[in-house]
Amino acid sequence: YGALEMLLKVMLLNPGTIDFMVSSE
Repeated sequence: YGALEMLLKVMLLNPGTIDFMVSSE
């Protein structure tokens, strides 16, 4: 749960992370 919450925070702080995840899939 902690890792998921941290991931959400990173996504909010770094919009580019979403693009990275989408491109990786």
